[in-house]
Amino acid sequence: MMRRSILAVSTALVLALVVSTWQLSRPKFDDRLSFDPIDALVIAPVDVALTLARIDSAGGGRVVLVTRSDADGLEVVDLEAALGRPLRDAVEAFTVFGFDALAAAAESAESMQVSFDALGIPVDPAYPHIAAGTNFRAHAEEVGREEGPFLFPKLSDATAWNADVPDRARLDYEAEICAVTLTSHTAAEAARLGYVLCNDFTDRWTLVRNIDLDAPMGTTGFPDGKGGEGMLPVGPLLVIPRDADAFYRDLSLELYLNGDLRQRAVGGQMIWSPAEVISRAFESCDVVYHSEGETLGLTSCAGIPPRTLVLTGTPGGVIFHLVTLWSKSAYLEPGDEVVTVATHLGALRNHIR
Repeated sequence: MMRRSILAVSTALVLALVVSTWQLSRPKFDDRLSFDPIDALVIAPVDVALTLARIDSAGGGRVVLVTRSDADGLEVVDLEAALGRPLRDAVEAFTVFGFDALAAAAESAESMQVSFDALGIPVDPAYPHIAAGTNFRAHAEEVGREEGPFLFPKLSDATAWNADVPDRARLDYEAEICAVTLTSHTAAEAARLGYVLCNDFTDRWTLVRNIDLDAPMGTTGFPDGKGGEGMLPVGPLLVIPRDADAFYRDLSLELYLNGDLRQRAVGGQMIWSPAEVISRAFESCDVVYHSEGETLGLTSCAGIPPRTLVLTGTPGGVIFHLVTLWSKSAYLEPGDEVVTVATHLGALRNHIR
């Protein structure tokens, strides 16, 4: 009798775990991806924001200003030809010529047509990247974090918007608006910011396995679980607004898994603004982080350099819950397609391999 009771209780617990995992793994939205996000891309007006890109190395690696997008492709101005000098990347184009000169080039220079597929990463990012965790309340609530946002280094080289992402033990997605420092951030002067679209892919198994809950949040587990090959695809459009603080608030952000909507938010729902994330990171320059037995800092105490990617947090709707961690099938698997979309920032289309 006792054995039967134990078996019945065990069966009920396993069934409850399976049902809970299934429920938590389901999309929180009924919407599906019914349009091509690249065809639907709307470029911000030049008087509001500059949209800079870089044709990939196969196409010459030239920096361009995007003025319009439609189903036929992108209308762009070749800035190297228009301004008469070679340019390293989109950040250099902005720092050398400034907003007004680039905006004027959009009006006066001859344009040409390119495909979205021809674009690569628009900047040569500094390393490591800075990331904020639980910076959207919905995400903080779903993972049980009540203490507010925290910081960690993202230890992954940026990859192109359409790059494959390697499978990991418990691979999860995190759609993010990434700020990009166009100038140094120091104690004397805050950095000027632009924005790109990012996805902060995460191996939840490695993160949970390596985290020390007695250490400050973000200093253990996160550098390992979020680092490594192919874990940071970056969009091809660097958008530089005249007013960076006002601009990010109205940006919509969505993520689709195999066509099902999984995440949706607007930038104004962030707890810390992008500028505040950067300011707090600089103030935390002496905090020690741990990764694979080594220690590192979040950034230099002399200043945060230009071209630093700043991941500003993800909305609710990630796969991770403690209940789902037991099941590999609840997480991303080879063949899955993750599409990330944001207003004016374009799209990412990543397959899991």
